Amino acid sequence: MIDEIMDAIAIKINKIFGNEYCIYKHDVEQGLKKPCFLITVIDYSKESFLNLRSKRLLPVDILFFPNEGKSQCYDVTEQLTDELDIIETISNDKFLGTQMRSEVVDNVLHFFVSYNFIVVTQKEKIDSMETVEVNTTTKE
Repeated sequence: MIDEIMDAIAIKINKIFGNEYCIYKHDVEQGLKKPCFLITVIDYSKESFLNLRSKRLLPVDILFFPNEGKSQCYDVTEQLTDELDIIETISNDKFLGTQMRSEVVDNVLHFFVSYNFIVVTQKEKIDSMETVEVNTTTKE
């Protein structure tokens, strides 16, 4: 599910900014082509509920490396805030983006957004016993 959400974010960013901006989903050690985006998952957590349900928390940091300075970061922040509130995966699942915030550090934009969702897990079906016989006696 994590890769599907990261793909949905990348697709949405590509729709907003077009092919002029590279989009990376994993760390790039060298050869970063600016302007570009880097999508990283901060952490992933699970909160269990009753009836085989759990809430998954997926905070994401979208880094933007500008080629025109801080003003370009501010423009990108506005667009991401407006467009990443709802994303759709390839399998047509929709996710709501919450807790959006951004900061510019060393001329790199960090745009934080969380995608939280409920998962229902299926337990493996166990065959039940056919019959059970019990003999009981009492002591005298």
